[in-house]
Amino acid sequence: MSSDNNTRPIRYIVKVLSTDMAGNRAGDFEFTEPIPAYLVCPSPPEAQTKATLAALSMKYHDEIMRKRIWKCWNCEKNAVSMVHNPMCYLHQLNDPSVVDLSLGICEDRGRCEVEGRRFFKEKMEAMQRAFPRYDHSSCNPTITTMSSNVTTRPINYIVKVLSTDMTGNYVPDITYTEVIPANIICPSPPEYESKVILAALSMKHHDEIMRQKSWRCWNCEKRATSMLHNPMGYLHKVDEPEVLDMVLGICSGGRCEAEGRRYFAVQMSMAQQMYGNR
Repeated sequence: MSSDNNTRPIRYIVKVLSTDMAGNRAGDFEFTEPIPAYLVCPSPPEAQTKATLAALSMKYHDEIMRKRIWKCWNCEKNAVSMVHNPMCYLHQLNDPSVVDLSLGICEDRGRCEVEGRRFFKEKMEAMQRAFPRYDHSSCNPTITTMSSNVTTRPINYIVKVLSTDMTGNYVPDITYTEVIPANIICPSPPEYESKVILAALSMKHHDEIMRQKSWRCWNCEKRATSMLHNPMGYLHKVDEPEVLDMVLGICSGGRCEAEGRRYFAVQMSMAQQMYGNR
């Protein structure tokens, strides 16, 4: 989302409705996120808004999980994941925000998750009945997260780190299985939604990849303090969809990052000349 220069910052607020294992409720967690400026308008476009909400939930899911040892909202076991219900207020031009109501759940795709989805569905329907003149559907799209009310399909997200660790060794590819909206897997994937999903995957796993090794900067061989991602979507391969993320370790100096971006741009240009849109 941050690759678009014409952006506006919004508040992304996570309200965890379940408690931690000590029985305490956490305060709201608030983040500032840049999103495409055209989404902040009286009637935000639905498809792009849904993709943006999904990306925000994916980006911060793991961080919120690490904040506490959460309790399942329904059975009070230890929560292993969360169900998200982000509500969009991008039509509030002076203070655009997304409020993400979240519930800890003890098992992915288990009974408590199903009950959590039903809980959110009933809450949204009650709001619609209470405020019938307000168009909840346009501001609060029914999509919540990658594991929520939208039809999903699993894909392989493959990280190929092109730089070495500090001992000079390259590492094997790192593969994750992720779920994304099924409608994006098609012969001609929608451009905006695909970009948002690719960015969200890179953001989700960035910190984990950084912790796996002490990485070396690809350009000057100092210790890397971050990574530059270049995710490429192969979502048009409907039988075996995947995302291949080419990654370079970068040091704190800006020159190596700039050179890395230039390297990726050259590589993408060469690929386009050789293979076109295949």
